Amino acid sequence: MEYDWIGMNHVPPASSSTPISKDAFIKDLNLVGQRLTQQVKVDTPRHTVYLQGIRVRNGNTLEHLVRNVLCEKEADAALAMCTQTTLAAPLRALTTSLFPHDLYIGEQEPRGTFVAQINIVDYTHVTVLVKKSLDVVRTGVTKPRRFRHIKLEIKYSTDKPFVMIELTSKKIRDD
Repeated sequence: MEYDWIGMNHVPPASSSTPISKDAFIKDLNLVGQRLTQQVKVDTPRHTVYLQGIRVRNGNTLEHLVRNVLCEKEADAALAMCTQTTLAAPLRALTTSLFPHDLYIGEQEPRGTFVAQINIVDYTHVTVLVKKSLDVVRTGVTKPRRFRHIKLEIKYSTDKPFVMIELTSKKIRDD
């Protein structure tokens, strides 16, 4: 799949916001059924996931709680948004734009945590906020050279027709 549809073709000097069709974004995650259950089970313990402000560390528990409150479609979307897969489209778009310049996206030092916050308003309305901090880097002789800190925020809401991807960037040193 081409990731130009995401509209993210460069790292902004400060910040940018990109709305993406909610249906297209969720479809691109390609997480349904057992694949979704397995990804939630694997990702939840290694991420920081909050449900209604309470930390949930077990994927089975997270899935049980979300599915007991939300209808199936909304539960599937909320759970999918809490997986590492959520970062795929934005990171592929950025990687595609950075590669010709011999740059790539790397983990921050210390490693930035993937944080997902689920807030259920009622049986059909849920919001999910995902945050991840990364760096733009270039391969160095002994270790990667870091140029920019990037903070990626992905905002999902059942009452909006789009997923909002916000990217902020801060220069570390002269490029």
